[in-house]
Amino acid sequence: MFTALGGLGLFLLGMLLLTDGLRALAGRALRGVLARFTRSPLSGAVTGAASTVLVQSSTATTVTAVSFVGAGLLTFPQSLGIIFGANVGSTVTGWLVALIGFEFRIGETVLPLVFAAALLARFGGRQWSNFGRALGGFALVFLGISFLQEGMAGLSDRLTPESLPGDSIGGRLLLVLLGVAITIVTHSSAAGVAMAMSALSAGSITFAQAASLVIGMDIGTTFAAFVATIGAPSAARRTGYAHVLFNLLTAVGAFLFLPLYTAICESVDASFLASEPEFGLVAFHSSFNLLGTILVLPFTSAFARLVVRLVPGDGLAIAEDLDPHLLRTPELALSAVVDALLRACRKAGELLAEVIERGGRLSREVAIDEIEGGVHQIRAFLERLRPGPRAEGVERPYAAAVHVLDHLERLVDRLRRRHGLDPERIGPEIAGFADRLAREAALAAAEPGAPESADGAIRALWEELEEGTEAYRHEVLRLCVEEGLSLEVADERLDAHRWVRRCAYHVWRLRRHLAELRGGSAGAPRRGGPRRASPRREPPRREPPR
Repeated sequence: MFTALGGLGLFLLGMLLLTDGLRALAGRALRGVLARFTRSPLSGAVTGAASTVLVQSSTATTVTAVSFVGAGLLTFPQSLGIIFGANVGSTVTGWLVALIGFEFRIGETVLPLVFAAALLARFGGRQWSNFGRALGGFALVFLGISFLQEGMAGLSDRLTPESLPGDSIGGRLLLVLLGVAITIVTHSSAAGVAMAMSALSAGSITFAQAASLVIGMDIGTTFAAFVATIGAPSAARRTGYAHVLFNLLTAVGAFLFLPLYTAICESVDASFLASEPEFGLVAFHSSFNLLGTILVLPFTSAFARLVVRLVPGDGLAIAEDLDPHLLRTPELALSAVVDALLRACRKAGELLAEVIERGGRLSREVAIDEIEGGVHQIRAFLERLRPGPRAEGVERPYAAAVHVLDHLERLVDRLRRRHGLDPERIGPEIAGFADRLAREAALAAAEPGAPESADGAIRALWEELEEGTEAYRHEVLRLCVEEGLSLEVADERLDAHRWVRRCAYHVWRLRRHLAELRGGSAGAPRRGGPRRASPRREPPRREPPR
């Protein structure tokens, strides 16, 4: 028993030294890789797997991802790929243990490496000292494996398959919980997997029991990342909870997959699980983690939305990602502002369409308050983000963001002052303009990357309204004089014309400035022919000053 405990201690100490040494050697590389190569869920998964292999610790990768999200260096969606990939990368340690520790049984032959590592750590320079720690950790890991095997063989009389929960659904669930507990206590799923492999190799447990323990150990790896989210911003909490949820879903899939995996192995080679149980176990560990990652990657956006629903933000939904930590990096802060402005514009576009379709009414008046509150939060964040003299490359997008915010505030003000939009009273001409605005508003206001035709349509609508203002006014007055149109209805028609015209203007300018903010090309000449020249127009003089 003491031999097994000593072997486990050596393994844990080795993993600690190996992880610390590798992290010190590749710390900057890890941070740079995580921050740069996470542009898509797939690249994030590859990055997470590579980082985990690099530092030999999925906990180090996931905790780093949580801290990066909390510090504003990564967004929550970017961190999901890293979380998925870290699970796959963590299985590489098991393959190394099975190949070197069990197949080649290097055991005590690594003792000279321990001596060399001690000399490097004690007398080497900074980098050589870090390399010495990593080398010593590597040696202690496999020395620990040797003692674990010896200890498990000595426990074979007392630790038997019969002494553990049986091979039933209930028994396997108990073993899963035991695997969770082992990982939480040891703070290392690799150590737990090594224990399971040693017990399996010694015949102390069956393959099904070992596989159930490994499933639980996969869940247990989420404990450190979960603890790291305590007191963290909402985005960081979502990252930690996403890790827990993903590993739970993967564990459920692995639990259901285990009988099928056993059947496949027996059909391919009936003696495989009996003659090479260690490789069978690590292959199972890798297969269910890889399969889980492959299945969830196409649905990363839906998974992110689910986690957002489960973990509400700290503030209003529109501005919930504007964490103060982002202000340390203006480029990332502006990226968060862009996302918040897009959400606000999308919501404003939806409300504008609803107001027109419902003749000036809204199903939820509080929706305008939500947009206005989010806009105020964005403005306060932009005030704190105000670029200094050394903030190169930030001035133009900052100015574009201010323009977007200004037009958004004016559009929200138009939504508050909506009235007289009853199609039967404002007449078919203005009702037609309003319908066109309702169709184009949401797309034009919310998506700067949308087809250029959206920008052209909303611009053409405003220009048509603007150029026809005086003619429409004379027509309404003519109807009053010659056809007996009441002054009340005339006022409603003129107000509706002004309201639609100004809303169309703000929606158009929102799209143009959002495109500039995102580096788009909205408003550029169409291919295949020149556009009609039209100088940039200021808001109509009748617009009240703000």
